[in-house]
Amino acid sequence: MLNFSGCGLLFSFCLYQSLYEDMAQEENNSFTGASSAAISLIGSIAAALMKLGAPYVVAWCKYFSPQRVVFVGGIIYGIASVLASFGKELCHFQLTQGLLIGIIPAFLLCHLWQYHQLGLESTAV
Repeated sequence: MLNFSGCGLLFSFCLYQSLYEDMAQEENNSFTGASSAAISLIGSIAAALMKLGAPYVVAWCKYFSPQRVVFVGGIIYGIASVLASFGKELCHFQLTQGLLIGIIPAFLLCHLWQYHQLGLESTAV
């Protein structure tokens, strides 16, 4: 379930990307005039951080309990979602949805790895 929910955050970005590209054609919004490449950078940052952040999160799991690490991940997700709702420019979404929300699956996968002793390759998609 953790793997499904963690990766689901990232793989559902295609829905946001479609909406953001439609919004880029309209006037007076956060994505006006944004290219498809600039919008897809949000999902690319998130996918990269899921894989690159996992070793760091696993190290944190060794020092702290996995429950605390997953709890902190949930707090970061809540803060990132609220901050994304106030985004006024494309870079705000790249920071919140790309950077902050992108690290969340690493937090969730750490919990799965800690209890089942699975390798990073099998848990990180």
